[in-house]
Amino acid sequence: SAIAAGLDVQASREIATYPLLLDPIDRMVTARYAGIAAHISTSDAEDGVQPYITASKRAGSAAGAFTRPDITVIVDLDFPHLGPWNDVHSVEVKPYWAVERDGLFEAAAQAALRRCTHSWLVAYLPPADSPGMSSDQKRTIRAASTRIGTAAARGPLSEEARSIGIGVAVATSLREDTELEVIVEATRMVMDPIRADELFASLGRIGG
Repeated sequence: SAIAAGLDVQASREIATYPLLLDPIDRMVTARYAGIAAHISTSDAEDGVQPYITASKRAGSAAGAFTRPDITVIVDLDFPHLGPWNDVHSVEVKPYWAVERDGLFEAAAQAALRRCTHSWLVAYLPPADSPGMSSDQKRTIRAASTRIGTAAARGPLSEEARSIGIGVAVATSLREDTELEVIVEATRMVMDPIRADELFASLGRIGG
């Protein structure tokens, strides 16, 4: 395949970007836990951080499906006093042609459902001068890049995301080794397990 040969690819549908961004999103979320890596619960088969494509997963109701994020990342943690804990990162993915406020609203809706600890909007924004891009595509990419901005100079969409606690990250390529640029850090939506573990320690509780 093109990716196996080390080449970049262009996706024509949003859903096609999900599997290609799984590994970069996994690494982005994992990096958020560098300071507490000792608390990540690993096994021979798992590294404690597991991404899933959940866009089409049903909630088990015959009446239909609850809305699900495009990608869900589960982080298995264990604390000596609090006990086992799961962080849940909800990720909405938007390619350059769909980077609008709608994507931010989707990420905000996931946070509002109270089923995640963190909510993210990940934008795929290739360079506007990428080979094969049409004039219309280049204009669309530049407009989307202006909305997102950079970590040093956030655009209006990123500023709005920051104001409501939604994280924003950018992928400039769909290659497996892509590293996402975090524009805005996601705010924790529920209690901090590190602080809770400290509280439980002060109460003399072990394992929750």
